[in-house]
Amino acid sequence: MRKALVALSWIWAIVALIVGVIHGISDAESSSGTALTAVALLVVGSVCGLALHKPSASISITLAATAVPLGIALATSSTTDLQNEILVVVSLLALAAGLAWFIKQRLGTRASGVWADGVIVAMGGWVLIWVVLVRPLLDSQTASSVTSLRAISLGTAMLVLFLLSTLLFSN
Repeated sequence: MRKALVALSWIWAIVALIVGVIHGISDAESSSGTALTAVALLVVGSVCGLALHKPSASISITLAATAVPLGIALATSSTTDLQNEILVVVSLLALAAGLAWFIKQRLGTRASGVWADGVIVAMGGWVLIWVVLVRPLLDSQTASSVTSLRAISLGTAMLVLFLLSTLLFSN
């Protein structure tokens, strides 16, 4: 049973990756079929994961606090780009806070030994994102508050990358 579940989870992850790549290549709207398929994959995977693994309350709360703003941004067509970007930033901040709490609970005082590794990974990711995405957006003639919010969300994503790499290097 366990091997079948592992195989199914890998298949699920590959399908989700393919859907994400197709959505990125097609330059579709957030309410397109590929985006809705990706959200459906996320919901089904999250519900199955919660049911099978019965994680602690902090993980469940983090998952909900991350998913609800994204769900609102995708579900409502009356929100503007600025409101959608704010919801994405809120979602990433909730994810970062949940990861920070989880790392603090899991590592305790041992976390100081792996912070440097996490900072190196996050700074490398931030330099890449700054050169490839943020700087060209800020230099463009159409820079707006949405552009600034996208830069903030990418910075928050680097915080999430830092926390994940800290967790990875702790093992």
